[in-house]
This record gives sequence, C-alpha cells and structure tokens, in this order.
Amino acid sequence: MAWTVCVHGGQGCVMLTRMLLPRSRYDEGIAAMEEGFRTMAYGDPTDASNLQGPQISAAQRQRVLDIIESGVDEGARVVVGGGRPAHLDRGFYVEPTLIADVDNSMRIAQEEIFGPVLVVVPFEDDDDAVRIANENQYGLGCGVTSGSEERALSVARRIRAGTASVNGGGVVRSRCPLWWLQGQRRRQAERAGGIRAVHGDQDDRRRVATTIPIVRTRTVRSSKRPPSKRRTQ
Repeated sequence: MAWTVCVHGGQGCVMLTRMLLPRSRYDEGIAAMEEGFRTMAYGDPTDASNLQGPQISAAQRQRVLDIIESGVDEGARVVVGGGRPAHLDRGFYVEPTLIADVDNSMRIAQEEIFGPVLVVVPFEDDDDAVRIANENQYGLGCGVTSGSEERALSVARRIRAGTASVNGGGVVRSRCPLWWLQGQRRRQAERAGGIRAVHGDQDDRRRVATTIPIVRTRTVRSSKRPPSKRRTQ
C-alpha cells in the first residue's frame, strides 16, 4: 500500500499520501518502507518496468518540491528522495520520497501533494488514528489495514471519506461530509454555470449537496465546404 503513492507520479485524486503508523511499531514500519522507496523503479513511463513516471509539468514538479521543503522547515525528516533525480535530465521528475516524523498540523500533511510523496504520522491507539485521519480538508478515499478485519471495519466506518478500503480489498462506505469536494465543485459551477446533485451517506442517512459543473460544448464548422450541386435542365 505504501508504494502506490508513486503510481502515475502520485497524480491521482485518491492516492493515499498520508500513512498512519502505531507509535509502538513506528521505527519498524519506516525501515520496511525505506527499502521499498530506495529500490523503486521510475523513469520513462513507456517502459513497463517503471512504476513511476514524471509530473505533468514543471510547475507541478516545483509545487511538489516546495511542499517537501515546507515539511523539512517544519521539522519533518526526509528518509528517502526529496528532490530531482540527477540521472534524468529530461522530464519533470521527482524522486520517490518518504518523509517521517510528520505532525498532522504540518502543511505537508494537510495539503494534497499530488506527487510521489508519502508522509508518515504516528498514532497512539484507534481513537487517535481516527482523530488524525479526520483532521484535514480532503477525504475522497482512505485505507485501513489490520490483522483483525472486524477492527479494520470498525475504524474505517468512523473515518470521514468517500470510501474506505479494508486490508487492501473490499470497499465500505464511511462517514462523508466531503467539505473539500463540495466547495471545489461549487466554485467550479459558479464559474461555469451548473446543476446540483445530492449524494446520500449510507451510514447516517445525511444528504450532502454537491455541485456538478455542466460541460458546455459547441459545434465547430469546417472551413471546407462541400462542392455545390448544379441543377441541369
């Protein structure tokens, strides 16, 4: 689950960019992930052996690097990566990056990075993990892993996200206010004109209104006109 953040260069709306580890096994977890990030295959996306490709633009690469730098400035520790790869002189690449000692109040934990960066936050117990998971503005998806499926399901249902995968498999509905998504879609609709739709929460039956923008299309006429047909007597 840790390395999936590198797929597509981390440029996916449901990438799991924060990992919460129990404090009692925190160092063990960091060591296990460190090896994976160091051996991550990345580069030319047309090569099937590479799991990670480049960022979409130079601006996006710089944004990812700026967020990494902000984490370091706030006290986080870069375990692997954190910069531009020296061996790739073409393409907007960011190294597969693992960052530890992250506090959930840091920018790097609160903003959607949209890059190949995993930040790791320690927690004390299940209640603390749920609190940390819910203390941010985005929550399209989350994942819960445990040796006990019953425990994983119990935690997943308390997390405010669109869906929650359990042990990398089945998906359950969790509590979903979708504050961030609601605001984003409303702003899009205000700019383009739109319609409203309502999504229901299956757990507590609350209904959360979100705005879906209308996509307007126009017909493009060809400049080449077909030859006219002459009428003959």
